Amino acid sequence: MIEPIIYGLSNEGYHNSQPYSEYLSSSQLKWYLKSPRHAKFMLDNPTEEKSDALRIGSLFHDLMACSAEHYDNGTEAIAEWMRHIAVFNPPKNDKTGQPYGAATKAYKEAYETFLQANEGKMIASDEELSLVQKMSQSLLCDSGATSKQVRKLLRWAKATEVSYFYETEDGIKLKVRPDLLTRDKLVDWKTCSLDSLDEESVTRQIIKYRYDVSLSMYQWVLFQIEKKWYAPILVFVQKTAPFDAIMCDISEWCYDYNPNDGFVKPGVGALEFKRLLGLHTQCVKNDLWPGTENSIEADGDVRIMKPSVPYWLGIKYFEDY
Repeated sequence: MIEPIIYGLSNEGYHNSQPYSEYLSSSQLKWYLKSPRHAKFMLDNPTEEKSDALRIGSLFHDLMACSAEHYDNGTEAIAEWMRHIAVFNPPKNDKTGQPYGAATKAYKEAYETFLQANEGKMIASDEELSLVQKMSQSLLCDSGATSKQVRKLLRWAKATEVSYFYETEDGIKLKVRPDLLTRDKLVDWKTCSLDSLDEESVTRQIIKYRYDVSLSMYQWVLFQIEKKWYAPILVFVQKTAPFDAIMCDISEWCYDYNPNDGFVKPGVGALEFKRLLGLHTQCVKNDLWPGTENSIEADGDVRIMKPSVPYWLGIKYFEDY
């Protein structure tokens, strides 16, 4: 049995090293939103996701962690951040004077050599570092009341990216790694490509990625360990100019704790988290992993999906008729 709270565990160790990789994360639990069969396949065939968007998100999260550690010294925060980053500059073609493309042999060989020489560091380009620093500058200084609120969160932070591990009574192992914790708030940084951070757009983003399910799991696991409910906070930052930023309290979606009466009201994310956890538990116990058809109501031994005609499509034809 490992310690329930671990400080200083690297992101790589948290996700991929034994025994921590035996614990289920919120991202893995959300695979059950498609089907248990899909979740089982993904768990049995782990792959390392690599994308520019993911790298930008990781770089930004790391910078915010450094900003929390050095909240009163932005220069030192940047310096600490850069100590864990290696900047890769593609080799240039002598004939054209232009960098080789990522698909070329020269690029791949140079990149592989660079990786070996900078093992354990985050690899990034100068353009990516510039982008992340602009996002950070906007969030910390240029976004009015939001910037003031975020700076307070960083000042009050009691922990950044600490790893929590919990095993349920049914033997299900769960893990969470909040981006930042204060005395009573659980904060998750979100970089996004939204053109607008209006309420409707943000709501769609929460539903699309089920951030409410993730933060509900964070709240629940932390409560099992610390016997304390944290308010779930999302902080969105645009990845394109003007790099707007907003803070969202999504307690209504998750576990909404009222300190006055000690009552906890589960929202849609909390209810879905418990459903998915129950589904995972039953699948593990019975070693049965049904596919998407399991979401179709059975008629005896028959399961046939009957998709409804979308309202907008039906009204188009009925109006013409």
